[in-house]
Amino acid sequence: MGGIRRYWREAIPVVFPAVDSKADVRYHQETGTVLIAKFGFLRAAYQLEWCEESVRNQVQNQVEE
Repeated sequence: MGGIRRYWREAIPVVFPAVDSKADVRYHQETGTVLIAKFGFLRAAYQLEWCEESVRNQVQNQVEE
């Protein structure tokens, strides 16, 4: 069992298109979730599979580096 806070701690920082530069974005591989926080507060969570293929590729390439 998890929780959004655990997912955030385990997630890998990534660059995500169309996100405010002041936001922190992380990708949690186990759940396939992109987490977006701003000023220390979680603002959004998306399943990577919901994104366009180019965005999925961009995130996955960053994780593989």
